[in-house]
Amino acid sequence: MGNDDDKELQSDQNKFKQKQEEHVNLKISDPVQTSLKIATECAAPVQGFHDFEQLAEGATGVVYSAKSDEDESKVAIKIYKRELISDSDSAKRFEREVKALGQINHPNIAQIITSGQTTSGQAYIVMELVDGASIRTLLETEGVFEPIRAVKVTREICRALEALHAQEIVHRDLKPNNIILDSNNIAKIVDFGIAKLLNSSGDTITQYGSILGTPAYMSPEQCLGQRVDERSDVYSVGCTLFEMLTGMKAFESQTAMEALAKQIDEDRSHLEKPLAAAGAPKDLRAIILKCLQREPDGRYKNVAELSHDLGAFQLGHPLTFAHKNKSAGSVHDFKKLNLEKIRPYWQIIACCAAFLLAASVIRFNLESLKQDHSYSPEVNHRNETPFVIRNRKTLEPLYSDPKCFTPKDTLVSALKRHADLQYADLSGRELSNCNLDGINLANADLSRANLSYSSLQNADLHGAFLRYTNFEQANLRRADLSASILDGANLRQASARYASFMGADLSRADLSDGNFQETNFRNSNMYVTQLRGATLMGADFSYADCNYTHWKSRSSPAESKFEGTKNLNFNL
Repeated sequence: MGNDDDKELQSDQNKFKQKQEEHVNLKISDPVQTSLKIATECAAPVQGFHDFEQLAEGATGVVYSAKSDEDESKVAIKIYKRELISDSDSAKRFEREVKALGQINHPNIAQIITSGQTTSGQAYIVMELVDGASIRTLLETEGVFEPIRAVKVTREICRALEALHAQEIVHRDLKPNNIILDSNNIAKIVDFGIAKLLNSSGDTITQYGSILGTPAYMSPEQCLGQRVDERSDVYSVGCTLFEMLTGMKAFESQTAMEALAKQIDEDRSHLEKPLAAAGAPKDLRAIILKCLQREPDGRYKNVAELSHDLGAFQLGHPLTFAHKNKSAGSVHDFKKLNLEKIRPYWQIIACCAAFLLAASVIRFNLESLKQDHSYSPEVNHRNETPFVIRNRKTLEPLYSDPKCFTPKDTLVSALKRHADLQYADLSGRELSNCNLDGINLANADLSRANLSYSSLQNADLHGAFLRYTNFEQANLRRADLSASILDGANLRQASARYASFMGADLSRADLSDGNFQETNFRNSNMYVTQLRGATLMGADFSYADCNYTHWKSRSSPAESKFEGTKNLNFNL
């Protein structure tokens, strides 16, 4: 009987081994799927988690949803293919890259919680589980995006990539499948399957000799296996934005090899027609074509430049970077011209050039006059359309005034009429020197807005996106900024006495020389926050995370509350 059992066991093992070899050689399925199918029958493949359900499968591994044994919270777990991280060197690079990703806390990036190896010895990462739908799913179920929505989503992607690039990480596989719009209509990047440190000497997941990524969204240099940088991600953003507007890939193909060939081809003439047919405005088409230049030097240098032009498009302002070097490609053609034919007309050409120069000078002077602070907004006709404040989640109009053509005037008018501006999208707006006392901007997006010298006493800004917002010398007395995101915000010399920052993310924010007496910082994240010269008498830092906080305040630490404060290693 024992011999029969041994033979049956040996037979099962041989069948299992044969199936694994078939999966690897024929590329029919990820080998991790086979091992997990067996592993989940007897035990969880990742210790500390249970109730595994497969969500997606890609070139680098399989993504599962699972529940934590500790608190039953749901997470996403990606388990990588065994051959991607097969030796000690690649394992060390993987750990280093995951550590770098884990240090990024950003509203547009799915937070990485931990990493390790499965019970079968395969690398995995545990991430925030984002409740929402991917851009790919939305395109299939709802159709193409309106330009205003597509630009808003793309700017949020740019913010996420800017955070990655600041840590010297290139994503390398950005595409509609990897971007989810959550329940608040906020875009989040959720997959870092082939992300790579810029200064890494080797590729964590390309050591076994294949080019990974999705050909339809890969930059030409990535298709050729060359070194990539931030401009490769800019290219992928352009491909994604193109698809959001047209519903089709920028480089349609039947096979992966055909897609690779089309990406490497210099010809981009076919892109203009579908964009125009989809109703994409001219400036937006210029932005996309700039992203999709074959040569990296022809693209935006970084996502900050791309985001700047997208913001200019939203405001109806001229683009700064999209038209740079636009004529560089025609120099060769110009040399082919027969100069003898145009020589008799040089006087006419010179006169036209002089006329254009004079017109440019006059226009510049007029624009300078209009931008003068003394210029009345009531007679400013640069933009004949009244400014509309929209809901950042639904993009529906929240408020507009037919007499107001700028964000600042519209916001002041809305306050006077007690308009509800919760979830307003005011990112990147010029709102300095405004009296906004008592305004309700809860959950609004004011990222990179300029609110310097403005008065926001008793304002409701809880849950707002205030990343890199400028509050220099602003009055925030008794304002509610609890649970808001103030990563990198400028609050130098701001007065926020009695204000609440409870549960807020103040990482890398600058509060230097500000007045924060009796201010509530409980449970806030103050990673590398600057507090030099700030007045903090009576401020409450209980249970806050003050890792690497820079403190050389005017007040003694004894005058503030630090019950349960974490990482209290101030640089005194």
